[in-house]
Amino acid sequence: MKKWLCMLVCCLSVYVQAQVWTLKEKEPAAPGTWWCFRNTVTLDEQPRSLELRLAADTKYWLWVNGELQVSEGGLKRGPNPSDTYCDVITSLPALRAGENTVALLVWYFGKDGFSHRNSPTAGISFSLSCDGKEVEPDAKWRVKKHPAYYVPQGEQPNYRLAESNIGFDAVKDISFMSPDYDDKKWKKATEISLEKAGWNQLVDRPIPFWKDYGLKPYAKTEMQGDTLLRAYLPYNAQIPPYIRLKAPAGKCIRIRTDNYRGGSATNVFAEYRTCEGEQTFECKGWMNGHYVQYELPEGVEVLDVKYRETGYDTSFAGSFSCDDPMLTRLWDKSQRTLYITMRDTYMDCPDRERAQWWGDVVNELGEAFYALDEKAHLLTRKGIRELMGWQRADSTIFAPVPAGNYKDELPMQMLASVSHYGFWTYYMGTGDRQTIADVLPRVKKYIHVWKTDAQGLVIPRSGGWTWGDWGENKDMTLLFNLWYVIALKGYEEMN
Repeated sequence: MKKWLCMLVCCLSVYVQAQVWTLKEKEPAAPGTWWCFRNTVTLDEQPRSLELRLAADTKYWLWVNGELQVSEGGLKRGPNPSDTYCDVITSLPALRAGENTVALLVWYFGKDGFSHRNSPTAGISFSLSCDGKEVEPDAKWRVKKHPAYYVPQGEQPNYRLAESNIGFDAVKDISFMSPDYDDKKWKKATEISLEKAGWNQLVDRPIPFWKDYGLKPYAKTEMQGDTLLRAYLPYNAQIPPYIRLKAPAGKCIRIRTDNYRGGSATNVFAEYRTCEGEQTFECKGWMNGHYVQYELPEGVEVLDVKYRETGYDTSFAGSFSCDDPMLTRLWDKSQRTLYITMRDTYMDCPDRERAQWWGDVVNELGEAFYALDEKAHLLTRKGIRELMGWQRADSTIFAPVPAGNYKDELPMQMLASVSHYGFWTYYMGTGDRQTIADVLPRVKKYIHVWKTDAQGLVIPRSGGWTWGDWGENKDMTLLFNLWYVIALKGYEEMN
């Protein structure tokens, strides 16, 4: 009897969590749109402990009683081709006994990228328990498209990025996160299953929430003529830029960095349209570079500019110094370069692609043991599980993943990923036997995709992109065999 009761409780628990609140519009949400959700939660007493399981497609900001609790929550989809990540939040300082206003702002990417697989549904999944008991919101969620956000005209981010440029018209802003805001005219959200939403199973977020270094003044600012303000960062960083200004309504300010064309292709920019008087704007999407460029129209008086560095939550634990200043500087720059290629995934670059190419990850995961604290290795573990979670029916693996618009296998990079320098280096630095045990059956399937000839040499496979190395006169047969041997070494060590 106890066994059946436990099974019933588990099923009911899954059912409570397995719902998505979304908009009722007949047409799907457009890419790059922003959606507001509101509800109230009433508690009999101050909770001693809580767990909020919150998922969104794609990124969200959470307020409770008007106080920001989570900034840029959520991870790009997905842990595998079908499922969706879910944040597990155990602290909401603003939650209290009595009625609580809960407000969410959701940025729906709405398109595929090299590090994101789109779902057809902009929405949220919200499951709260306090002191071990499920707490239902007081009513149905209400939803409204945020009227101030838009996608600016002009150049769009290249196809590798799922993010859109961000436009914000301050005249149309609403204070929807305030407890006093009247949402009675908003539409009621509709409730659908995770499967119908295209989200499927919810997988707990495996990495920390972002580290927020706070608003800081730039290292230096200077005007370039009458209309261009250049604000220098102390180093290449992931930042949402900020500006405080005084202006009449309707002036348009464009914000981008010197890395807007990092790697030649267009990255992201922000556009802000002013309201009347003194005002502030902080872009919610991040960009990176060495300086930020504010394009200012006539009639705008800049009162202050700042930046807010955000990034993967790890510390610079490693250090190096010697009597050669160039080598010491090289270490510092390398450590900083490693850090800026970390966020939702390890990535090849933070501007053009933001994509988890495993040729880069193999280098980065090894560097992290020397440069960063142990939280960095959670990003490696996430990458390992994603890579094998995306294994195809023919047992091949490919990267970058997660991805919605990329599918080509780079055979040698895939050999590198499962090799002595890839998965095994992660294990040797962490002792994480469970992850190796979990992925080993899939690694075995992949290793057996490769065949050898009568001389015992591996037979090269073209894959989707037979990339061996930069430059000319590459000995591809030699490279294939070298990487195959290194992969076999890793496979042997994992067994």
